Amino acid sequence: MVRCPPVGLRLPAAEIVFAAASMAAVLAGAVVAASACLLLFYPFWDRWWRPWQIKRCLRRQGISGPPPRLFSGNLHERNVLRRQATLSHMPYLSHDIVPRLLPDYVQWSKVYGKSFLFWWGAEPRLAVYDLDQIKELLSSKHVHMLGRSELQRRGVAHFIGQGLLMANGQAWSHQRRTVAPAFHSQNLKHQVSHMINCTMEVSQEWSRMLEMKDEIEVEVSDCMSHLAGEIIARTQFSNDYKKGKQIFIKLGELQRLSIKSSNLNHAQRQRVQHLKHQVESMFMEIITSRMSRVFLNPSTQEEKFNETVSSRYGHDFLGLVLAEIDICKQKAMVNLGHPHGCKNIIRRHHMFQNKTGEEELEERIYSSQHLMDECKTFFFTGHETTWLLLTWTFMLLASYPSWQERAREEAIIAMKNTFGLPQFDMLSKLQVLDMILLETLRLYTPATILAREAFTDIKVGNLEIPKGLSVWVPVLAIHHDKDIWGEDANEFKPERFANGVSKSCKHPMAFMPFSFGPRNCVGQNFAMMEAKIVLSLLLSRFSFELSPSYIHAPICILTLQPKYGVPIIVRRIKSDTLSII
Repeated sequence: MVRCPPVGLRLPAAEIVFAAASMAAVLAGAVVAASACLLLFYPFWDRWWRPWQIKRCLRRQGISGPPPRLFSGNLHERNVLRRQATLSHMPYLSHDIVPRLLPDYVQWSKVYGKSFLFWWGAEPRLAVYDLDQIKELLSSKHVHMLGRSELQRRGVAHFIGQGLLMANGQAWSHQRRTVAPAFHSQNLKHQVSHMINCTMEVSQEWSRMLEMKDEIEVEVSDCMSHLAGEIIARTQFSNDYKKGKQIFIKLGELQRLSIKSSNLNHAQRQRVQHLKHQVESMFMEIITSRMSRVFLNPSTQEEKFNETVSSRYGHDFLGLVLAEIDICKQKAMVNLGHPHGCKNIIRRHHMFQNKTGEEELEERIYSSQHLMDECKTFFFTGHETTWLLLTWTFMLLASYPSWQERAREEAIIAMKNTFGLPQFDMLSKLQVLDMILLETLRLYTPATILAREAFTDIKVGNLEIPKGLSVWVPVLAIHHDKDIWGEDANEFKPERFANGVSKSCKHPMAFMPFSFGPRNCVGQNFAMMEAKIVLSLLLSRFSFELSPSYIHAPICILTLQPKYGVPIIVRRIKSDTLSII
Protein backbone atom coordinates (compact mmCIF):
# COMPACT_ATOMS: atom_id res chain seq x y z
CA MET A 1 0.00 0.00 0.00
CA VAL A 2 1.22 3.48 -0.84
CA ARG A 3 1.02 5.75 2.25
CA CYS A 4 0.15 9.40 1.70
CA PRO A 5 2.33 11.83 3.72
CA PRO A 6 0.74 14.25 6.19
CA VAL A 7 -0.38 17.56 4.76
CA GLY A 8 2.45 20.04 4.63
CA LEU A 9 5.29 17.47 4.42
CA ARG A 10 7.41 17.26 1.31
CA LEU A 11 8.57 13.84 0.11
CA PRO A 12 12.00 13.27 -1.41
CA ALA A 13 12.04 12.99 -5.20
CA ALA A 14 12.91 9.28 -5.06
CA GLU A 15 9.86 8.51 -2.94
CA ILE A 16 7.61 10.48 -5.30
CA VAL A 17 8.93 8.49 -8.26
CA PHE A 18 8.47 5.24 -6.34
CA ALA A 19 4.88 6.18 -5.42
CA ALA A 20 4.03 7.08 -9.02
CA ALA A 21 5.56 3.85 -10.29
CA SER A 22 3.63 1.84 -7.73
CA MET A 23 0.33 3.47 -8.71
CA ALA A 24 1.10 2.87 -12.39
CA ALA A 25 1.81 -0.79 -11.66
CA VAL A 26 -1.47 -1.10 -9.77
CA LEU A 27 -3.39 0.48 -12.69
CA ALA A 28 -1.61 -1.73 -15.20
CA GLY A 29 -2.44 -4.78 -13.13
CA ALA A 30 -6.08 -3.72 -12.99
CA VAL A 31 -6.17 -3.28 -16.77
CA VAL A 32 -4.59 -6.70 -17.31
CA ALA A 33 -7.03 -8.31 -14.86
CA ALA A 34 -10.00 -6.63 -16.56
CA SER A 35 -8.77 -7.76 -20.00
CA ALA A 36 -8.31 -11.30 -18.73
CA CYS A 37 -11.84 -11.27 -17.32
CA LEU A 38 -13.20 -10.06 -20.67
CA LEU A 39 -11.26 -12.75 -22.54
CA LEU A 40 -12.62 -15.39 -20.20
CA PHE A 41 -16.16 -14.00 -20.26
CA TYR A 42 -16.43 -13.53 -24.05
CA PRO A 43 -16.43 -17.27 -24.94
CA PHE A 44 -19.07 -17.78 -22.26
CA TRP A 45 -21.15 -14.93 -23.67
CA ASP A 46 -20.62 -15.96 -27.29
CA ARG A 47 -21.13 -19.72 -26.88
CA TRP A 48 -23.67 -19.93 -24.08
CA TRP A 49 -25.30 -16.66 -23.03
CA ARG A 50 -26.08 -15.22 -26.47
CA PRO A 51 -27.43 -18.54 -27.87
CA TRP A 52 -29.54 -19.01 -24.77
CA GLN A 53 -30.98 -15.48 -25.09
CA ILE A 54 -31.77 -15.92 -28.79
CA LYS A 55 -33.20 -19.42 -28.33
CA ARG A 56 -35.37 -18.19 -25.44
CA CYS A 57 -36.67 -15.28 -27.56
CA LEU A 58 -37.59 -17.58 -30.45
CA ARG A 59 -38.95 -20.33 -28.21
CA ARG A 60 -41.46 -17.83 -26.82
CA GLN A 61 -42.67 -17.44 -30.41
CA GLY A 62 -42.95 -21.18 -30.95
CA ILE A 63 -39.78 -21.42 -33.10
CA SER A 64 -37.24 -24.17 -32.47
CA GLY A 65 -34.62 -26.01 -34.49
CA PRO A 66 -31.97 -28.73 -34.55
CA PRO A 67 -29.80 -28.80 -31.38
CA PRO A 68 -26.36 -27.27 -32.09
CA ARG A 69 -22.94 -28.63 -31.22
CA LEU A 70 -20.72 -26.59 -28.91
CA PHE A 71 -18.38 -25.03 -31.45
CA SER A 72 -19.59 -26.06 -34.89
CA GLY A 73 -23.31 -25.45 -34.38
CA ASN A 74 -25.21 -27.44 -37.02
CA LEU A 75 -22.47 -27.26 -39.66
CA HIS A 76 -21.39 -30.87 -39.22
CA GLU A 77 -24.91 -32.20 -39.72
CA ARG A 78 -25.45 -29.84 -42.65
CA ASN A 79 -22.22 -30.89 -44.35
CA VAL A 80 -23.01 -34.60 -43.92
CA LEU A 81 -26.48 -34.14 -45.43
CA ARG A 82 -25.15 -32.17 -48.41
CA ARG A 83 -22.29 -34.60 -49.02
CA GLN A 84 -24.69 -37.54 -49.06
CA ALA A 85 -27.16 -35.70 -51.33
CA THR A 86 -24.51 -35.01 -53.98
CA LEU A 87 -22.84 -38.45 -54.00
CA SER A 88 -24.86 -39.58 -57.02
CA HIS A 89 -26.02 -37.82 -60.15
CA MET A 90 -29.58 -36.65 -60.73
CA PRO A 91 -32.07 -38.32 -63.05
CA TYR A 92 -31.68 -37.06 -66.60
CA LEU A 93 -33.15 -33.55 -66.93
CA SER A 94 -34.89 -33.57 -63.57
CA HIS A 95 -35.29 -30.02 -62.28
CA ASP A 96 -36.30 -31.13 -58.78
CA ILE A 97 -32.96 -29.94 -57.37
CA VAL A 98 -33.97 -28.69 -53.90
CA PRO A 99 -33.45 -32.06 -52.12
CA ARG A 100 -30.00 -32.25 -53.69
CA LEU A 101 -28.83 -28.70 -52.97
CA LEU A 102 -30.72 -27.88 -49.76
CA PRO A 103 -31.17 -31.27 -48.06
CA ASP A 104 -30.61 -29.70 -44.65
CA TYR A 105 -33.49 -27.29 -45.19
CA VAL A 106 -35.73 -30.09 -46.51
CA GLN A 107 -35.06 -32.32 -43.49
CA TRP A 108 -35.20 -29.64 -40.79
CA SER A 109 -38.33 -28.01 -42.21
CA LYS A 110 -40.15 -31.34 -42.01
CA VAL A 111 -39.31 -31.61 -38.30
CA TYR A 112 -39.44 -27.99 -37.09
CA GLY A 113 -41.62 -26.26 -39.68
CA LYS A 114 -40.63 -24.01 -42.58
CA SER A 115 -39.28 -21.36 -40.19
CA PHE A 116 -36.70 -22.69 -37.73
CA LEU A 117 -33.46 -21.76 -35.92
CA PHE A 118 -30.10 -23.32 -36.78
CA TRP A 119 -26.46 -22.45 -36.11
CA TRP A 120 -23.74 -21.69 -38.65
CA GLY A 121 -20.88 -22.24 -36.25
CA ALA A 122 -21.29 -19.45 -33.71
CA GLU A 123 -23.72 -17.50 -35.93
CA PRO A 124 -27.43 -18.08 -35.26
CA ARG A 125 -29.65 -18.18 -38.35
CA LEU A 126 -33.40 -18.11 -38.67
CA ALA A 127 -34.90 -19.71 -41.76
CA VAL A 128 -37.80 -17.46 -42.81
CA TYR A 129 -40.30 -18.75 -45.35
CA ASP A 130 -43.33 -16.49 -44.91
CA LEU A 131 -43.36 -14.33 -48.07
CA ASP A 132 -45.08 -11.35 -46.44
CA GLN A 133 -42.44 -11.34 -43.68
CA ILE A 134 -39.67 -11.59 -46.28
CA LYS A 135 -41.16 -8.71 -48.24
CA GLU A 136 -41.20 -6.46 -45.18
CA LEU A 137 -37.72 -7.53 -44.04
CA LEU A 138 -36.21 -6.66 -47.42
CA SER A 139 -38.12 -3.38 -47.77
CA SER A 140 -36.65 0.09 -47.31
CA LYS A 141 -38.06 0.15 -43.77
CA HIS A 142 -35.31 -2.19 -42.57
CA VAL A 143 -32.58 -1.43 -45.11
CA HIS A 144 -30.14 -0.20 -42.43
CA MET A 145 -31.29 -2.64 -39.75
CA LEU A 146 -30.23 -5.70 -41.74
CA GLY A 147 -27.00 -6.37 -43.59
CA ARG A 148 -24.09 -8.68 -44.22
CA SER A 149 -22.71 -10.48 -41.18
CA GLU A 150 -19.06 -10.35 -40.22
CA LEU A 151 -18.79 -14.02 -41.12
CA GLN A 152 -20.01 -13.32 -44.66
CA ARG A 153 -17.71 -10.32 -45.06
CA ARG A 154 -14.64 -12.26 -43.92
CA GLY A 155 -15.40 -15.09 -46.34
CA VAL A 156 -15.09 -12.89 -49.43
CA ALA A 157 -12.67 -10.25 -48.13
CA HIS A 158 -9.84 -11.22 -50.47
CA PHE A 159 -11.65 -11.30 -53.82
CA ILE A 160 -14.52 -8.81 -53.20
CA GLY A 161 -13.48 -6.68 -50.24
CA GLN A 162 -15.97 -4.14 -48.91
CA GLY A 163 -17.69 -3.28 -52.18
CA LEU A 164 -21.43 -2.72 -52.60
CA LEU A 165 -22.28 -6.40 -52.17
CA MET A 166 -20.78 -6.53 -48.66
CA ALA A 167 -21.39 -2.96 -47.45
CA ASN A 168 -23.84 -2.12 -44.65
CA GLY A 169 -25.68 0.92 -43.28
CA GLN A 170 -24.82 4.40 -44.51
CA ALA A 171 -21.74 3.05 -46.31
CA TRP A 172 -24.02 0.86 -48.41
CA SER A 173 -26.36 3.80 -49.17
CA HIS A 174 -23.49 5.94 -50.38
CA GLN A 175 -21.97 3.16 -52.47
CA ARG A 176 -25.33 2.33 -54.00
CA ARG A 177 -25.91 5.96 -55.01
CA THR A 178 -22.44 6.09 -56.54
CA VAL A 179 -22.61 2.83 -58.50
CA ALA A 180 -26.28 2.82 -59.58
CA PRO A 181 -25.98 5.46 -62.39
CA ALA A 182 -23.56 3.16 -64.25
CA PHE A 183 -26.48 0.75 -64.75
CA HIS A 184 -29.09 3.29 -65.92
CA SER A 185 -30.49 2.55 -69.37
CA GLN A 186 -28.80 5.54 -71.03
CA ASN A 187 -25.43 4.23 -69.88
CA LEU A 188 -26.16 0.58 -70.67
CA LYS A 189 -26.64 1.55 -74.31
CA HIS A 190 -22.90 2.25 -74.56
CA GLN A 191 -22.12 -1.36 -73.57
CA VAL A 192 -24.12 -3.01 -76.36
CA SER A 193 -21.31 -2.80 -78.92
CA HIS A 194 -18.85 -4.47 -76.53
CA MET A 195 -21.27 -7.33 -75.92
CA ILE A 196 -21.90 -7.78 -79.64
CA ASN A 197 -18.19 -7.76 -80.52
CA CYS A 198 -17.32 -10.32 -77.85
CA THR A 199 -20.20 -12.60 -78.88
CA MET A 200 -19.29 -12.34 -82.56
CA GLU A 201 -15.83 -13.64 -81.73
CA VAL A 202 -17.46 -16.77 -80.28
CA SER A 203 -19.71 -17.04 -83.35
CA GLN A 204 -16.74 -16.77 -85.70
CA GLU A 205 -14.80 -19.38 -83.74
CA TRP A 206 -17.70 -21.84 -83.90
CA SER A 207 -18.11 -21.13 -87.62
CA ARG A 208 -14.43 -21.91 -88.27
CA MET A 209 -14.76 -25.18 -86.35
CA LEU A 210 -17.84 -26.09 -88.44
CA GLU A 211 -16.17 -25.49 -91.79
CA MET A 212 -14.93 -29.08 -91.95
CA LYS A 213 -17.66 -30.70 -89.82
CA ASP A 214 -21.42 -30.85 -89.73
CA GLU A 215 -21.47 -30.56 -85.96
CA ILE A 216 -19.12 -29.88 -83.05
CA GLU A 217 -19.28 -30.52 -79.33
CA VAL A 218 -18.76 -27.43 -77.17
CA GLU A 219 -18.44 -27.28 -73.42
CA VAL A 220 -20.75 -24.31 -73.17
CA SER A 221 -20.11 -23.68 -69.46
CA ASP A 222 -16.43 -22.94 -70.07
CA CYS A 223 -17.27 -21.02 -73.23
CA MET A 224 -19.83 -18.79 -71.50
CA SER A 225 -17.50 -18.24 -68.54
CA HIS A 226 -14.80 -17.01 -70.92
CA LEU A 227 -17.29 -14.89 -72.88
CA ALA A 228 -18.74 -13.29 -69.73
CA GLY A 229 -15.19 -12.52 -68.57
CA GLU A 230 -14.37 -10.86 -71.88
CA ILE A 231 -17.53 -8.75 -71.71
CA ILE A 232 -16.86 -7.71 -68.11
CA ALA A 233 -13.27 -6.72 -68.97
CA ARG A 234 -14.41 -4.59 -71.93
CA THR A 235 -17.41 -2.97 -70.26
CA GLN A 236 -15.48 -2.24 -67.07
CA PHE A 237 -12.20 -0.98 -68.52
CA SER A 238 -12.85 -0.33 -72.24
CA ASN A 239 -9.42 0.57 -73.68
CA ASP A 240 -7.66 -1.08 -70.73
CA TYR A 241 -9.50 -4.37 -71.21
CA LYS A 242 -6.33 -6.42 -71.84
CA LYS A 243 -5.12 -5.63 -68.35
CA GLY A 244 -8.70 -6.22 -67.18
CA LYS A 245 -8.52 -9.77 -68.60
CA GLN A 246 -5.36 -10.41 -66.58
CA ILE A 247 -7.15 -9.16 -63.46
CA PHE A 248 -10.09 -11.44 -64.23
CA ILE A 249 -7.82 -14.51 -64.40
CA LYS A 250 -6.11 -13.66 -61.11
CA LEU A 251 -9.42 -12.89 -59.39
CA GLY A 252 -10.70 -16.29 -60.49
CA GLU A 253 -7.75 -18.03 -58.85
CA LEU A 254 -8.14 -15.84 -55.76
CA GLN A 255 -11.81 -16.79 -55.56
CA ARG A 256 -11.06 -20.53 -55.80
CA LEU A 257 -8.46 -20.28 -53.03
CA SER A 258 -10.69 -18.14 -50.82
CA ILE A 259 -13.54 -20.69 -50.98
CA LYS A 260 -11.33 -23.25 -49.21
CA SER A 261 -9.55 -20.68 -47.01
CA SER A 262 -9.92 -22.77 -43.84
CA ASN A 263 -7.89 -25.61 -45.39
CA LEU A 264 -5.07 -23.62 -46.99
CA ASN A 265 -1.45 -24.46 -46.24
CA HIS A 266 1.23 -21.83 -45.68
CA ALA A 267 2.24 -21.67 -49.35
CA GLN A 268 -1.37 -21.23 -50.45
CA ARG A 269 -1.98 -18.45 -47.90
CA GLN A 270 1.10 -16.68 -49.23
CA ARG A 271 -0.27 -17.14 -52.75
CA VAL A 272 -3.56 -15.51 -51.68
CA GLN A 273 -1.73 -12.46 -50.34
CA HIS A 274 0.46 -12.28 -53.45
CA LEU A 275 -2.53 -12.50 -55.79
CA LYS A 276 -4.42 -9.88 -53.80
CA HIS A 277 -1.45 -7.52 -54.00
CA GLN A 278 -1.09 -8.13 -57.76
CA VAL A 279 -4.79 -7.54 -58.43
CA GLU A 280 -4.92 -4.32 -56.44
CA SER A 281 -1.70 -3.04 -58.03
CA MET A 282 -3.15 -3.63 -61.50
CA PHE A 283 -6.41 -1.98 -60.53
CA MET A 284 -4.52 1.06 -59.24
CA GLU A 285 -2.50 1.31 -62.46
CA ILE A 286 -5.71 1.48 -64.50
CA ILE A 287 -7.44 3.91 -62.10
CA THR A 288 -4.43 6.20 -61.82
CA SER A 289 -3.92 6.18 -65.58
CA ARG A 290 -7.57 7.11 -66.18
CA MET A 291 -7.53 9.92 -63.64
CA SER A 292 -4.18 11.23 -64.89
CA ARG A 293 -5.45 11.48 -68.45
CA VAL A 294 -8.32 13.65 -67.24
CA PHE A 295 -5.98 15.75 -65.11
CA LEU A 296 -3.57 16.36 -67.98
CA ASN A 297 -6.40 17.16 -70.44
CA PRO A 298 -8.88 19.30 -68.53
CA SER A 299 -12.05 20.41 -70.25
CA THR A 300 -11.72 23.84 -71.82
CA GLN A 301 -15.43 24.59 -71.77
CA GLU A 302 -17.07 26.02 -68.68
CA GLU A 303 -20.25 24.00 -68.46
CA LYS A 304 -22.27 22.65 -65.61
CA PHE A 305 -20.15 20.13 -63.78
CA ASN A 306 -22.77 17.35 -63.91
CA GLU A 307 -22.86 17.67 -67.70
CA THR A 308 -19.10 17.94 -68.20
CA VAL A 309 -17.93 15.24 -65.84
CA SER A 310 -20.37 12.61 -67.11
CA SER A 311 -18.33 12.05 -70.30
CA ARG A 312 -14.91 13.10 -69.00
CA TYR A 313 -13.83 9.66 -67.76
CA GLY A 314 -15.41 7.51 -70.49
CA HIS A 315 -18.56 5.41 -70.69
CA ASP A 316 -17.27 2.15 -69.22
CA PHE A 317 -18.03 1.10 -65.64
CA LEU A 318 -14.87 2.64 -64.20
CA GLY A 319 -15.40 5.92 -66.04
CA LEU A 320 -19.04 6.19 -64.97
CA VAL A 321 -18.22 5.50 -61.32
CA LEU A 322 -15.35 8.02 -61.36
CA ALA A 323 -17.70 10.57 -62.91
CA GLU A 324 -20.34 9.96 -60.23
CA ILE A 325 -17.74 10.32 -57.48
CA ASP A 326 -16.63 13.58 -59.08
CA ILE A 327 -20.20 14.90 -59.22
CA CYS A 328 -20.89 13.97 -55.57
CA LYS A 329 -17.77 15.76 -54.43
CA GLN A 330 -18.50 18.83 -56.53
CA LYS A 331 -21.99 19.04 -55.03
CA ALA A 332 -20.50 18.74 -51.56
CA MET A 333 -18.04 21.53 -52.32
CA VAL A 334 -20.85 23.77 -53.53
CA ASN A 335 -22.80 23.07 -50.34
CA LEU A 336 -19.74 24.06 -48.31
CA GLY A 337 -19.43 27.40 -50.03
CA HIS A 338 -17.15 26.61 -52.97
CA PRO A 339 -19.44 27.56 -55.88
CA HIS A 340 -16.97 26.50 -58.57
CA GLY A 341 -16.03 23.21 -56.97
CA CYS A 342 -12.70 21.83 -58.15
CA LYS A 343 -11.33 21.18 -61.56
CA ASN A 344 -10.75 17.47 -61.14
CA ILE A 345 -10.96 14.55 -58.82
CA ILE A 346 -7.22 14.26 -58.07
CA ARG A 347 -6.81 17.81 -56.79
CA ARG A 348 -9.78 17.45 -54.51
CA HIS A 349 -8.16 14.62 -52.62
CA HIS A 350 -5.85 17.17 -51.01
CA MET A 351 -8.66 19.57 -50.24
CA PHE A 352 -10.43 16.97 -48.08
CA GLN A 353 -7.50 16.49 -45.71
CA ASN A 354 -8.88 19.03 -43.24
CA LYS A 355 -11.95 18.41 -41.09
CA THR A 356 -14.09 21.25 -42.45
CA GLY A 357 -17.59 19.96 -43.16
CA GLU A 358 -16.57 16.46 -42.12
CA GLU A 359 -20.10 15.30 -41.43
CA GLU A 360 -21.23 16.25 -44.92
CA LEU A 361 -18.16 15.06 -46.78
CA GLU A 362 -17.25 11.88 -44.96
CA GLU A 363 -19.82 9.70 -46.71
CA ARG A 364 -18.97 11.19 -50.12
CA ILE A 365 -15.27 10.40 -50.05
CA TYR A 366 -14.30 7.30 -52.00
CA SER A 367 -10.82 6.00 -51.22
CA SER A 368 -8.82 4.14 -53.84
CA GLN A 369 -9.48 0.95 -51.85
CA HIS A 370 -13.24 1.52 -52.06
CA LEU A 371 -12.98 2.03 -55.80
CA MET A 372 -10.95 -1.15 -56.23
CA ASP A 373 -13.46 -3.09 -54.14
CA GLU A 374 -16.31 -1.85 -56.34
CA CYS A 375 -14.42 -2.99 -59.44
CA LYS A 376 -13.77 -6.41 -57.86
CA THR A 377 -17.43 -6.69 -56.87
CA PHE A 378 -18.55 -5.89 -60.43
CA PHE A 379 -16.09 -8.46 -61.78
CA PHE A 380 -17.37 -11.21 -59.47
CA THR A 381 -21.12 -10.55 -59.51
CA GLY A 382 -21.25 -9.51 -63.17
CA HIS A 383 -19.37 -12.58 -64.29
CA GLU A 384 -20.99 -15.19 -62.03
CA THR A 385 -24.59 -14.10 -62.63
CA THR A 386 -24.37 -13.87 -66.42
CA TRP A 387 -22.12 -16.88 -66.96
CA LEU A 388 -24.45 -19.15 -65.00
CA LEU A 389 -27.62 -17.67 -66.49
CA LEU A 390 -26.28 -18.30 -70.00
CA THR A 391 -24.99 -21.78 -69.15
CA TRP A 392 -28.26 -23.03 -67.67
CA THR A 393 -30.28 -21.36 -70.46
CA PHE A 394 -28.23 -23.18 -73.11
CA MET A 395 -28.81 -26.45 -71.24
CA LEU A 396 -32.55 -25.87 -71.20
CA LEU A 397 -32.80 -24.67 -74.81
CA ALA A 398 -30.77 -27.68 -75.93
CA SER A 399 -33.19 -29.92 -74.01
CA TYR A 400 -36.42 -28.31 -75.24
CA PRO A 401 -36.11 -27.81 -79.03
CA SER A 402 -39.59 -26.31 -79.43
CA TRP A 403 -38.70 -23.40 -77.13
CA GLN A 404 -35.33 -23.07 -78.84
CA GLU A 405 -37.06 -22.74 -82.20
CA ARG A 406 -39.52 -20.15 -80.87
CA ALA A 407 -36.69 -18.05 -79.43
CA ARG A 408 -34.69 -18.34 -82.68
CA GLU A 409 -37.61 -17.27 -84.84
CA GLU A 410 -38.30 -14.29 -82.59
CA ALA A 411 -34.63 -13.20 -82.64
CA ILE A 412 -34.28 -13.51 -86.43
CA ILE A 413 -37.42 -11.48 -87.07
CA ALA A 414 -36.36 -8.80 -84.56
CA MET A 415 -32.93 -8.44 -86.23
CA LYS A 416 -34.22 -8.62 -89.80
CA ASN A 417 -33.69 -4.91 -90.49
CA THR A 418 -30.49 -4.48 -88.45
CA PHE A 419 -28.12 -6.74 -90.47
CA GLY A 420 -28.56 -9.62 -88.04
CA LEU A 421 -27.29 -7.65 -85.04
CA PRO A 422 -29.31 -6.87 -81.92
CA GLN A 423 -30.06 -3.26 -81.01
CA PHE A 424 -30.71 -1.88 -77.54
CA ASP A 425 -34.25 -0.74 -78.35
CA MET A 426 -35.29 -4.16 -79.70
CA LEU A 427 -34.28 -6.14 -76.61
CA SER A 428 -37.51 -5.35 -74.76
CA LYS A 429 -39.46 -6.88 -77.66
CA LEU A 430 -37.86 -10.32 -77.22
CA GLN A 431 -40.72 -11.59 -75.09
CA VAL A 432 -40.19 -15.31 -75.72
CA LEU A 433 -36.53 -15.03 -74.78
CA ASP A 434 -37.50 -13.02 -71.74
CA MET A 435 -39.86 -15.77 -70.57
CA ILE A 436 -37.14 -18.38 -71.09
CA LEU A 437 -34.59 -16.39 -69.08
CA LEU A 438 -37.05 -15.80 -66.21
CA GLU A 439 -37.90 -19.50 -66.06
CA THR A 440 -34.18 -20.35 -66.07
CA LEU A 441 -33.62 -17.96 -63.17
CA ARG A 442 -36.49 -19.59 -61.30
CA LEU A 443 -35.30 -23.17 -61.76
CA TYR A 444 -31.56 -22.50 -61.50
CA THR A 445 -31.22 -19.26 -59.58
CA PRO A 446 -27.51 -18.37 -59.13
CA ALA A 447 -27.83 -17.57 -55.40
CA THR A 448 -29.73 -20.37 -53.65
CA ILE A 449 -30.06 -18.55 -50.32
CA LEU A 450 -30.28 -14.96 -49.11
CA ALA A 451 -28.78 -14.13 -45.70
CA ARG A 452 -28.97 -10.89 -43.68
CA GLU A 453 -27.97 -10.19 -40.05
CA ALA A 454 -30.13 -8.07 -37.74
CA PHE A 455 -28.11 -5.15 -36.33
CA THR A 456 -30.89 -4.24 -33.91
CA ASP A 457 -34.08 -5.84 -32.58
CA ILE A 458 -36.67 -6.02 -35.36
CA LYS A 459 -40.36 -6.85 -35.32
CA VAL A 460 -42.07 -7.98 -38.52
CA GLY A 461 -45.73 -8.69 -37.95
CA ASN A 462 -45.79 -11.16 -35.06
CA LEU A 463 -42.17 -12.20 -35.60
CA GLU A 464 -39.54 -10.74 -33.25
CA ILE A 465 -35.96 -10.94 -34.54
CA PRO A 466 -33.36 -10.23 -31.82
CA LYS A 467 -30.14 -8.36 -32.53
CA GLY A 468 -27.36 -10.63 -33.78
CA LEU A 469 -29.66 -13.15 -35.45
CA SER A 470 -29.17 -13.79 -39.18
CA VAL A 471 -32.24 -14.16 -41.36
CA TRP A 472 -31.86 -16.97 -43.91
CA VAL A 473 -34.20 -17.04 -46.92
CA PRO A 474 -34.16 -20.35 -48.90
CA VAL A 475 -34.68 -18.75 -52.32
CA LEU A 476 -34.28 -22.00 -54.26
CA ALA A 477 -36.87 -23.80 -52.13
CA ILE A 478 -39.34 -20.94 -52.62
CA HIS A 479 -38.75 -20.99 -56.40
CA HIS A 480 -39.69 -24.71 -56.48
CA ASP A 481 -42.59 -24.67 -54.02
CA LYS A 482 -45.62 -26.43 -55.51
CA ASP A 483 -47.97 -24.58 -53.15
CA ILE A 484 -46.84 -21.32 -54.76
CA TRP A 485 -46.07 -22.28 -58.37
CA GLY A 486 -48.42 -25.21 -58.88
CA GLU A 487 -47.86 -28.93 -59.39
CA ASP A 488 -45.59 -28.19 -62.37
CA ALA A 489 -43.14 -26.20 -60.21
CA ASN A 490 -40.27 -28.56 -61.11
CA GLU A 491 -40.97 -28.43 -64.82
CA PHE A 492 -39.57 -26.06 -67.46
CA LYS A 493 -42.57 -23.99 -68.50
CA PRO A 494 -41.62 -20.46 -69.61
CA GLU A 495 -45.22 -19.71 -70.51
CA ARG A 496 -45.94 -19.16 -66.80
CA PHE A 497 -44.26 -15.73 -67.26
CA ALA A 498 -46.33 -14.77 -70.31
CA ASN A 499 -48.20 -12.10 -68.33
CA GLY A 500 -45.24 -10.95 -66.26
CA VAL A 501 -43.70 -11.98 -62.96
CA SER A 502 -46.56 -10.73 -60.78
CA LYS A 503 -49.05 -13.11 -62.42
CA SER A 504 -46.73 -16.09 -62.75
CA CYS A 505 -47.51 -17.51 -59.30
CA LYS A 506 -49.68 -17.00 -56.19
CA HIS A 507 -47.38 -14.40 -54.58
CA PRO A 508 -45.18 -11.81 -56.36
CA MET A 509 -42.47 -12.20 -53.69
CA ALA A 510 -41.97 -15.84 -54.67
CA PHE A 511 -39.62 -14.84 -57.51
CA MET A 512 -36.42 -13.18 -56.29
CA PRO A 513 -33.34 -14.29 -58.26
CA PHE A 514 -31.93 -10.76 -57.88
CA SER A 515 -33.13 -10.33 -54.28
CA PHE A 516 -35.80 -7.72 -53.54
CA GLY A 517 -36.23 -4.17 -52.27
CA PRO A 518 -33.58 -1.45 -52.14
CA ARG A 519 -30.78 -4.03 -51.76
CA ASN A 520 -31.70 -5.89 -54.94
CA CYS A 521 -29.01 -6.57 -57.53
CA VAL A 522 -27.98 -3.22 -59.00
CA GLY A 523 -26.71 -4.91 -62.17
CA GLN A 524 -29.72 -7.08 -63.00
CA ASN A 525 -30.57 -5.05 -66.13
CA PHE A 526 -26.96 -5.41 -67.27
CA ALA A 527 -27.14 -9.21 -66.81
CA MET A 528 -30.46 -9.55 -68.65
CA MET A 529 -29.30 -7.31 -71.49
CA GLU A 530 -26.08 -9.30 -71.91
CA ALA A 531 -27.94 -12.62 -71.87
CA LYS A 532 -30.42 -11.45 -74.52
CA ILE A 533 -27.67 -10.14 -76.81
CA VAL A 534 -25.56 -13.29 -76.55
CA LEU A 535 -28.50 -15.66 -77.02
CA SER A 536 -30.16 -13.76 -79.87
CA LEU A 537 -26.88 -13.65 -81.81
CA LEU A 538 -25.99 -17.31 -81.33
CA LEU A 539 -29.54 -18.62 -81.75
CA SER A 540 -29.85 -16.86 -85.10
CA ARG A 541 -26.74 -18.67 -86.40
CA PHE A 542 -26.61 -22.07 -84.68
CA SER A 543 -28.81 -24.83 -83.31
CA PHE A 544 -28.06 -26.71 -80.11
CA GLU A 545 -28.63 -30.19 -78.80
CA LEU A 546 -27.63 -31.60 -75.43
CA SER A 547 -24.66 -33.94 -75.75
CA PRO A 548 -25.15 -37.61 -74.73
CA SER A 549 -22.14 -37.11 -72.44
CA TYR A 550 -23.97 -34.52 -70.33
CA ILE A 551 -24.30 -35.46 -66.65
CA HIS A 552 -26.95 -33.59 -64.71
CA ALA A 553 -25.30 -32.74 -61.38
CA PRO A 554 -25.92 -29.18 -60.11
CA ILE A 555 -23.79 -28.16 -57.13
CA CYS A 556 -23.42 -25.07 -54.95
CA ILE A 557 -19.99 -23.41 -54.76
CA LEU A 558 -21.06 -19.94 -53.65
CA THR A 559 -23.36 -20.07 -56.68
CA LEU A 560 -25.36 -22.82 -58.43
CA GLN A 561 -23.09 -24.44 -61.02
CA PRO A 562 -23.01 -27.58 -63.22
CA LYS A 563 -20.52 -29.98 -61.62
CA TYR A 564 -19.39 -31.54 -64.91
CA GLY A 565 -20.09 -28.63 -67.22
CA VAL A 566 -22.68 -28.57 -70.03
CA PRO A 567 -21.47 -30.17 -73.28
CA ILE A 568 -23.76 -29.39 -76.23
CA ILE A 569 -23.79 -30.33 -79.91
CA VAL A 570 -23.64 -27.21 -82.11
CA ARG A 571 -24.74 -27.13 -85.76
CA ARG A 572 -25.22 -24.39 -88.32
CA ILE A 573 -28.85 -23.52 -88.92
CA LYS A 574 -30.23 -24.01 -92.42
CA SER A 575 -29.42 -21.41 -95.06
CA ASP A 576 -33.09 -20.71 -95.80
CA THR A 577 -33.51 -19.66 -92.17
CA LEU A 578 -30.51 -17.36 -92.41
CA SER A 579 -31.92 -15.71 -95.54
CA ILE A 580 -34.68 -14.19 -93.43
CA ILE A 581 -32.10 -11.89 -91.79
